[in-house]
Amino acid sequence: GFALGYFLNKWFAPLPIKVDSFLAGSVLNVNHVDVIAVGVVLAMTILALVAAGRFLTFYSFDPLGYRASGLNPAWAEGTVMVMITLTIVMLVPAVGTILPIALIAAPAAALAPWTRTMRRLLIGAPVLGAATALAGLLIAVQLSLSAGGVIAVASGAVYLVSALVHWAVMSGAWGRVPLLRRG
Repeated sequence: GFALGYFLNKWFAPLPIKVDSFLAGSVLNVNHVDVIAVGVVLAMTILALVAAGRFLTFYSFDPLGYRASGLNPAWAEGTVMVMITLTIVMLVPAVGTILPIALIAAPAAALAPWTRTMRRLLIGAPVLGAATALAGLLIAVQLSLSAGGVIAVASGAVYLVSALVHWAVMSGAWGRVPLLRRG
């Protein structure tokens, strides 16, 4: 992957095309067309989740039960794939390829061990993603760093902290830390 990227960067060097912008994009240069396109995809995703959320949850957690109940798994798989693909396709021109993946995967993975219902995960992950993006943007502006890169790193850090705390709680290590003991 990186070798191909390096090759393309050298190949297109004489042209006014910045190949690295496909990777990192520029969060600070998003225009109103990008915002409208992402808003339309968001509305479509919310509509799909309101209309078919229970079926998608059923399929996600029990594909065999979904099939056994006579429901068509191709419909559920297709719906999820279309929602993810549209989200990424709309975000890549605006913010590159790394940031959409980080903001889709990391908040959901960070919250998954802490939520009991899909509804809480579907509401909490975007809220956590937005908070992480805002924190990353503020840090990037204060330190004069790449906004997209800092947001992606912040997303990874949120996941890492969640995973470590979850491991500590589940393994019992949390109770062995003197400052964290109750009573």
